[in-house]
Amino acid sequence: MELKIDKQKLNLYKKHISSSANEIDLECRLQSQYKDEILELNTKISQSIEKSDNPIFILDNTKNYIYSNESFKKLIKLDKLNEYEFDIYLYLNLKFTNSDEVIKGINKNSSKIVKSYDGRIYKFISKRDIIEGKNIIICILNDITESMMIQNELAESEERCKKLMDILNDGVMIHDTNTITYINNKAIELFELEGNSHSEVLIDNVEANINKKFRKKFIDNINLVQFGKKDKSTTKIETKEGKTVEFITTNIVLNNKKMLLSIAIDISILENALTEIEQSEKTYKLLLQTLPEGIIIIDKQTNNYIYRNKAMIKILKDIGVDNLNNIIKKYLNKHENGSFKKFTVNNGQIRDINIAIINSSEENTFVVVVRLLDDKQKAEKMKETLAQISDKYRFKTEFLSDLSNDIKKPINTIFETNKILYLNKDRYDSQYIDNYTRLVRQNCYRLMRLLNNIQEIGNLENGMYKIDLKKYDIIKLVKDLVEKSKKYTNEKGLEIKFKSNVEKKIFAIDKEKIEKIILNLLSNSIKFTEKGGKITISVISEDEELKIYVKDTGVGIPEDKIDLIFESFEQVDRTLSRGAEGSGIGLSLVKKLVDAQDARISVKSEVDKGSEFIIILKDNIHQKQLASEVSSGYDFSDNEKIDIEFSDIYFNYSY
Repeated sequence: MELKIDKQKLNLYKKHISSSANEIDLECRLQSQYKDEILELNTKISQSIEKSDNPIFILDNTKNYIYSNESFKKLIKLDKLNEYEFDIYLYLNLKFTNSDEVIKGINKNSSKIVKSYDGRIYKFISKRDIIEGKNIIICILNDITESMMIQNELAESEERCKKLMDILNDGVMIHDTNTITYINNKAIELFELEGNSHSEVLIDNVEANINKKFRKKFIDNINLVQFGKKDKSTTKIETKEGKTVEFITTNIVLNNKKMLLSIAIDISILENALTEIEQSEKTYKLLLQTLPEGIIIIDKQTNNYIYRNKAMIKILKDIGVDNLNNIIKKYLNKHENGSFKKFTVNNGQIRDINIAIINSSEENTFVVVVRLLDDKQKAEKMKETLAQISDKYRFKTEFLSDLSNDIKKPINTIFETNKILYLNKDRYDSQYIDNYTRLVRQNCYRLMRLLNNIQEIGNLENGMYKIDLKKYDIIKLVKDLVEKSKKYTNEKGLEIKFKSNVEKKIFAIDKEKIEKIILNLLSNSIKFTEKGGKITISVISEDEELKIYVKDTGVGIPEDKIDLIFESFEQVDRTLSRGAEGSGIGLSLVKKLVDAQDARISVKSEVDKGSEFIIILKDNIHQKQLASEVSSGYDFSDNEKIDIEFSDIYFNYSY
């Protein structure tokens, strides 16, 4: 029984052994197949390495040179070396300018850009590997000279393009709906983006520097192009600084990416010119309509009247169209265009007229001017009327001048009395005596200022104004006025600063009048600027001009009032002045004083943002025959001039 059992076990073992043998045999066959595939793959790899255009050499684990492909051997031959007699490290030292980096790179997996002494550029790749159980180092030299030259040329070309863009007179931007990838200097200047680096500029930064009412149109036009609804969009926008810009956007493809190219053209000068032309055209048309002479413009080809003013329509009713046409023919037949000639018209009654015809070759028209001779008598009467009005106006100004002299006398008496009161204040039992005397003195100053202004305007308008020109350092003069004004700005809680781009500038000026101009402007700035505000006085010397800027952060001037502020007795809306005192003749006097010194004045202002007055003086020092020495007197006697000019500025005192 036991023998039978052992026999069964033996048969079972045989089956297991046979199965294991089959598995071992299958595994052997698979390993043989894998070995053949590996050998075939290694052969292909070896062939690929051998045929590679890139020079390749292999070092063993001890960094000894054991193999190189044909490309490397050719490289050695070009360098006139024998493959079997050279030291690889010596070769690398002789071959490359930065050989130290190459040799260091052999010790690890690395990739470096190296340059040979013959000017070629290679990408040196070092890679550790194991082949047939042996550690090796595969080194590849990839010649990238041509590609580097192309890259350098592209970089240089891009740099040249950027420099070209930066000298353009138009702004250039490459962007999408959010980010600007390139912006030139002109666009940065147009949109006040100096604080942003080129890589950080966003469309939002540009939008923020555009006037609010143009922002939606700006974004909408960019989106129309971005989303393919338009190939190109053009819109006219206005910056916060008041520049008018034509903004043109179109599609471009850059580095296989769809982008937007925008051109910003500053057309402010063009817009201003067009506005002036339109205004001039309106002015001329209005002038033609108000002239007493009749004006006709005749088309030469059709002989039709293409323009008639009101006076001409009236004349045609008096003399008849046919009569005028006959006179025009007679005039042209004489070939004496341009001068007035007398003709007689009999249209029920005899009328004499003067007529002149101008031949406008460029417009291909005749301009006909007709004057009824009875208008001459009307013109004489009008001349007499104007003379009477002029006499009355001169009488008015003379009267005001005399009146101011008469009023000054009692004011001086009041002022002197007030001085006595102030000097003897200790004898009076009143805690408010200082405020009483200050109030009396200030009102005296205010009346004196008003009367001085009236008198000076009268002198200017009557031709009695005299200019006392002397040489002065105008920088020192203006700076001294600013320093003396700090008494008032400090009391009101205002910051005042003086700036100049030169330390000294000698000008021929009437010192007292320049002082009055600047103090008047400073007085206005202090009056109309709230506590915590800022006043800046800048003196800028440019070429043969000197510009004085008086800028504040006050209540500003409404746009419809800017053209009126230099008129006599005109003051800005009192709702904006917030209770400030003033007669409204100060700026009128300033304008007249500026004109009298052959200077100019202009103003920029915006309600609730402030005002900036600019005085432009010509450098006349070489045109005037003056003493060679420079006048040095800048001090005021007891600062009285400033107190008088600032007498409209009131502070809260206890009474």
